Amino acid sequence: MTLYRAGSTFTGELFNRNQDIFYHFEPLTLFGYDWHGKMNKTIEEKRFQLLDNIFLDCKLPVFSDWKEYAENSTTVKNVCATENSCFWFNSRRFCAPPFCRKTYDDHLCRRACNPGPARKAELAQSVCKKDTKATAAKIIRILEVQKLIDFFDSHENELDAKIVILVRDPRAMLESRKKLTWPYTYWKGHSEEFFNQLEVECAKFAENKKEQRWKDRIKIIRYEDIAMDPISVSEETYNFLEMDISLDVHEYLISATEKDDSTKYSEEMSFLKAYSTKRNSKENLQKWRKDASWTRVQRVQSICKDYMIAFGYKNFNNLQELRNQKLDYYR
Repeated sequence: MTLYRAGSTFTGELFNRNQDIFYHFEPLTLFGYDWHGKMNKTIEEKRFQLLDNIFLDCKLPVFSDWKEYAENSTTVKNVCATENSCFWFNSRRFCAPPFCRKTYDDHLCRRACNPGPARKAELAQSVCKKDTKATAAKIIRILEVQKLIDFFDSHENELDAKIVILVRDPRAMLESRKKLTWPYTYWKGHSEEFFNQLEVECAKFAENKKEQRWKDRIKIIRYEDIAMDPISVSEETYNFLEMDISLDVHEYLISATEKDDSTKYSEEMSFLKAYSTKRNSKENLQKWRKDASWTRVQRVQSICKDYMIAFGYKNFNNLQELRNQKLDYYR
């Protein structure tokens, strides 16, 4: 469970690379992003029905089963509807046999393994039930952890569930979101929407930190901690899950934090660099501080005050502190 641009693609690889885990990359994409908390009740119910299918029945979320409730967005039209499955190519299992004739890297998978697993939904269900020990899903479209707790409590006799909450400095998240806006002029006309969304998200996640009913089954990870010490944080996470960290995950962490694979993208595909999972995490951790304006930083520190206190992020007092990368900003 996390927020948009909080480092979830990198962190999700802890589960995506483990062959004992059936990993779903953002299965709730088709329902849109309900940051304002005003989602239609029927759509809200369908979101959890889809999670029910994933976690209880190992059922692949095929788009045609849910299109009646899908958000009418470019992403849904161009990815989910076209290939009948949302972002399937970001789940490494679908980039290898028996779903693909051989194993491909993530940036090649979509074309090489087209049309994807939707036409092999029964096979996916079988693999999930027979060949894996756990199911994991990256959720960025539910803000209240209480809703997930209620969902899992309703299946307490069927599921041994745990929740990992990933957080990141909200100033860094905003800069990353701004960087990915398209066209570039979009930010100028819609910046207030970005701030309003972030304010709601920060308030919701600050409340999530106070959750006590499931305190033994919830683990909070800061992106900054896993970027600086991925091996230790990953081992702690797997201990929390009561699972063994696999060799594939261990090798990935070493590779992903020492190498930068952004050069593999052609000029026309350069936008994919933002979603790369191998970007030398230590070096990339503070890049946002070079470009962030002092005005934006001050605004985020104001609207996300409780969040920053809850998760241990320090305020900068001036532009000089912001630019001084030797000065720590989390404790």
